[in-house]
Amino acid sequence: MIRLAIGLAVLAAGLPRAQEENRPKLPPYRVAIKAKTKFLPFKKAGEFQERLKQISVYARQSGREAVPGDNAGWEIWRFEISGESKFDISIITRAFGDVQCGRYELTITGTAEQDPKSKIIFVTSYGGKVKVKLMNPRKNESNPDQEVPDEVGKVSGKMAEGKVYFTVRGEIFSHGGTLAILLASSEEASPPPPSKEDKK
Repeated sequence: MIRLAIGLAVLAAGLPRAQEENRPKLPPYRVAIKAKTKFLPFKKAGEFQERLKQISVYARQSGREAVPGDNAGWEIWRFEISGESKFDISIITRAFGDVQCGRYELTITGTAEQDPKSKIIFVTSYGGKVKVKLMNPRKNESNPDQEVPDEVGKVSGKMAEGKVYFTVRGEIFSHGGTLAILLASSEEASPPPPSKEDKK
């Protein structure tokens, strides 16, 4: 608990002061977590809320909602992290450490590049602080015959038309030590805001 607080203080101290530098804000990273939190025992719920307060300097809670049709206590927690910050999902996972969690989703806006050899597409956030590999969603285990949509192919098709800026959303996945997302959706995005150097 103390190490988490110290780590967050160091992160906060290292955050660029975007407003002080009159720099346009970069799009935030958005994280959505499915967690079984609705019926937590009183003491455990209090400890959990305390951990959420500790990470608020890094990840601002932007929403909390019930999962439609669920009676088991699952909720969706939403957080925003400054686009000027380094993305570190472990800070949030530690806050949810003793809570049963389902999926972690990430949404970022950035520039897409395709490796000419492997054809793998990566999206790098406008601040350059996070890079994700795009992968198609997994097959539905309860319905293995259901076709998996080629979400990565959609991005590739738009890149072939000359598009390079995208907002992508998907489940966080570690693929061979590389941060990846199982792409659920993508949409074209506006170009990154100009830096101070670009304006000169």
